[in-house]
Amino acid sequence: MPLARTDALRLLVAAALAGLLGACGGTASDGGDASTTPTEPPVASSSSVPTDLCELLRPEDFATAGIDGAGEPEATTDGTGSSYCVYAGESGATGGIELDVFPNADEASAKETFATATSEGPAGAPVSGGFAESAFAIDGEVAYLTVRQGLVVLSLAVPNDMNTEAGLVMLAQLAIQRAGSTLTGG
Repeated sequence: MPLARTDALRLLVAAALAGLLGACGGTASDGGDASTTPTEPPVASSSSVPTDLCELLRPEDFATAGIDGAGEPEATTDGTGSSYCVYAGESGATGGIELDVFPNADEASAKETFATATSEGPAGAPVSGGFAESAFAIDGEVAYLTVRQGLVVLSLAVPNDMNTEAGLVMLAQLAIQRAGSTLTGG
C-alpha cells in the first residue's frame, strides 16, 4: 500500500492537476500497464523533467544515499498525475523503498496535499534541507520523509538505519532539482 492514497488526496490532486495540465498543455498518466499506451504527465516542452515521474530518482541514487536494495521502480498512478514508485518490496510502509510524487496546480493545493500526506503517516519533525515544508518520522523499521517545494510534494519511505535521514534529505533535494521549475513552480 503506497504512502498516501486516500480518496480525499486523489480528489485534491485531481483538481490541482487539472489546472496544471491546462497551464502546461500535458495530460495525466493513466497508470496502464505496458500493453496500453499511457499518456504523459504534465511537462512543458522546454523542460528536462522526466516524463515518467519515477525517473526523478534512480536505483543508483538510493545506493549513493546509503540505501541499499533499490531496483528499477514499479510505477503506478491514481489517474490524477501522481506517481507511486516502488523500488523494492511491496511498499515503503512495509519496509520496501518507495517514492510518491504529487504535482499540484497551485501552492494552496500543494500545502493541502502535504498536510494530507503527513497526516496519513507517523508524526514527523521538520528537517534541514531548504524545503518549503518537511516532515521526517520513524515508525518501527521504516523511515519516512515528506517534503513540499513549490507545487510538488514528495513522500519517501525506506528501511531505517542511523544515516537514513541524511540520505532521504539528499534524495528529496535531488528529485526536486530534477523536477525543475515545471513541477515545483519555481
